[in-house]
Amino acid sequence: MGIRGLIVMAAAAALPLGLQAGPAVAADLKGKAPVAAAEPQLCKETTEVNPDIFGFSSGTDVATPGSLALGIEYGGGFGVRSGRAMSTDGKVQLSYGLVPCVEIGPAVVFGNSYEETNDGVARTESDALGASIEAKFKLLGRAQTGFGMTFVVEPGWARVKERTRFANGIANETSNHDETSLAMKLLFDTVLVPDRVFFALNFVHEAAWIDVTPQEEESAFITSAALTLQASENFFVGVEGSYRQAYAGAWFDHAQGDGWYIGPTFFWALSENVALSGALAVQVSGNEKSSEDYIAMGDLNLVDFSQYDAKLKLGISF
Repeated sequence: MGIRGLIVMAAAAALPLGLQAGPAVAADLKGKAPVAAAEPQLCKETTEVNPDIFGFSSGTDVATPGSLALGIEYGGGFGVRSGRAMSTDGKVQLSYGLVPCVEIGPAVVFGNSYEETNDGVARTESDALGASIEAKFKLLGRAQTGFGMTFVVEPGWARVKERTRFANGIANETSNHDETSLAMKLLFDTVLVPDRVFFALNFVHEAAWIDVTPQEEESAFITSAALTLQASENFFVGVEGSYRQAYAGAWFDHAQGDGWYIGPTFFWALSENVALSGALAVQVSGNEKSSEDYIAMGDLNLVDFSQYDAKLKLGISF
C-alpha cells in the first residue's frame, strides 16, 4: 500500500467524545464517566469542543476518565497521473479516558488498493489488515491559555498481501510483507467566536517501515488548518487546507515531492450519543521529484499523493 494508504489508516482522527456548544446539550457527545473525576487545572476545559468537527484535522479535547466511545471510520484516495488507481481504508477504534488528560485508543485497521496501467497489461492489488494504538496527552487547555494543545503518538502494524496480474500471459505474482508505522501529532485548537467559530492547527509526521528486501522506508509530514462554523445546534460546516510533504526515508531523509489540498468538512450530531462527520480534500497544486531533479509534469503531484481524499466517520459514545 505504501505511505498513501497508511496516512489514511493512521491518520489522525480523534474519536467523537464531546461537544458542548452552548446552553443546549443535544449535541453533547461526551462519554459519560461512571464517577466524576477532577482534572488538572491546566488541561481542564469549561467548554468542550468535539475533536471531530475539523475534518481530517483534529481538535485537542480528550476523553474524561472512565468514559468510553467507539469510532468507525472509512475513506480513501483516488486520482493518479496515468492509468487507474484507488485506495480505501478503514479503522474501528475504541477510545477510553484512562486518567485525567490522557486518552488511549486501540484500533483495528484495514485497507485495499489497486493500480492498473493505461494499457491494462498489469494490475496490482493489495489488501492490508492490522492494528494500532493511539495515546493522546492533553498538555494545555483553552480555559487557561486561550488555546488547547495535545500530543498524540500512534504506533501500528499491518500485514499486506500483494497480487500482480498480467494480461499478456506472464505468470501472476503474489507476495506478502509486514508494514510498521508510527504517527506523531501536535494538535492545537481555539474558539474564535464563542459557540460559533472554531479553528484547529495540526502538525503530523507519519513514518512507515516496509519489510521487503531491501527494506523500504517512507514518510510524510502534514501541516493542516481547519476553520469550522456552527451552523445550527447540531450541525457544523467548515473548510480545511493542508500542505503535505513526502520523503523516501522515515525521518525527512530524501524529499520526494509535496502537495497542497483544500476541501469542505461537516459534523452532524444525530443524537446525544451519535455523530457523523466527513471531509473531502482536493489537491490544487503540487510538485513531483525523481531521484535527483524535479520533473515538470503538470501542476499536481500524483506520484506521491492522490488527487482526491475522502473520509466518513461514525462516532458513538457510551
